Amino acid sequence: MRASPGNDERGEPDPVEILDVEFQPVDVREVRPYEFYRPPEKFPWIPVALFVVTLLSTTIWGVEFSRSFAQGVAPFSEDMTLWSMFAEPLKHPSLLVLGLPFSVALLTILMAHELGHFFAGRYYGIDVTYPFFLPGLPPIGTFGA
Repeated sequence: MRASPGNDERGEPDPVEILDVEFQPVDVREVRPYEFYRPPEKFPWIPVALFVVTLLSTTIWGVEFSRSFAQGVAPFSEDMTLWSMFAEPLKHPSLLVLGLPFSVALLTILMAHELGHFFAGRYYGIDVTYPFFLPGLPPIGTFGA
């Protein structure tokens, strides 16, 4: 930039002119909006671990629901402790197949809902995390996501 007073024909000095001789107008379409620093994405271990634990807990509760339906009794009506309800399917993993329909249906509904939030946030440029599924205690199996 330079400032140079000058004289016109009448002898009066020109007003001080500050002008950048190198100035070029900027095309607004080329200017990018401010971009926030985003650290490189790592593998989301915590959301994946919580999802696996939630899948296990809802599957175990699904085992109890399917077993009580097959026996024609109300769920959780037997004299089983909480630990024995969890331990029985873990001792006999073939029982876990009985609880998968309940678990997959419940977690599919939750996942569809939460991914709607996730993709909407990404679409509008909001910094969002992956859904966190919260494993729950009896008789729920999950507290949601």
